[in-house]
Amino acid sequence: MRESGGALDAGVDVGVDADVGVDVEVCVDAVVVMGGAFADQAVPAVTGALVICADSGVDHARAWGLGVDLVIGDMDSVSADGLAWAEEQGADVDRHEPDKDQTDLELALQAAQRLSAGGHVLVLGGAGGRLDHELANLALLTSPRWSDLELTAWIGTARVDVVRRHRSLIGVPGGVVSLLAWHGDATGVTTDRLKWGLAGATVRAGSAIGTSNEYEADRASVAVDRGVLTAITPNAPVVEHHLHIVPRSRP
Repeated sequence: MRESGGALDAGVDVGVDADVGVDVEVCVDAVVVMGGAFADQAVPAVTGALVICADSGVDHARAWGLGVDLVIGDMDSVSADGLAWAEEQGADVDRHEPDKDQTDLELALQAAQRLSAGGHVLVLGGAGGRLDHELANLALLTSPRWSDLELTAWIGTARVDVVRRHRSLIGVPGGVVSLLAWHGDATGVTTDRLKWGLAGATVRAGSAIGTSNEYEADRASVAVDRGVLTAITPNAPVVEHHLHIVPRSRP
């Protein structure tokens, strides 16, 4: 794999631009870049973290100037130039047969789980493609297989925070966030700094009752006693918050 950049040794200097908003530093253990359309969407700045690309995700990583550690998938959509660039940068390439039981994202998440030894994994994915793919990706992200991971996904301009225990959320006052249960009911749901607060409530799978809640501040939180939720923030504030992704400090 590629050697880590100097940011890992020197730390990250995050400045504040008062004309746009506040800076937010999010610590992650790995970044997974998917394929798909990324037209005109803001992308968080990623510094020094492990980067895994699912197939054509490597073309996006190249366009954004990200270093790549691993490219994984059946390589049916990545460009020849993009794959050659990743290999020149020292990335490992894990090729799979096209006729397989797992999607490229699933393979990438397995690699992230293994290489990060559990932790916070950020998924960057395009939107506007096939509906079945997008629903499958959400079902995959909320699978109990990743119960040891903290998962956040950017799908198009929406941020998806997978809530298994407790999650802090980033938004803007008045901005929309929807809480949806997956794979069964979510019980003991408690929120803080959302307009329609919950205290030990049950959010039932298949119900839309959690749709279109609102942030009361630029920080909020959701806790779950049992089950899994997605907290989906449409048009999430990447630019407004100068979102910087940096490697998690481990003891």
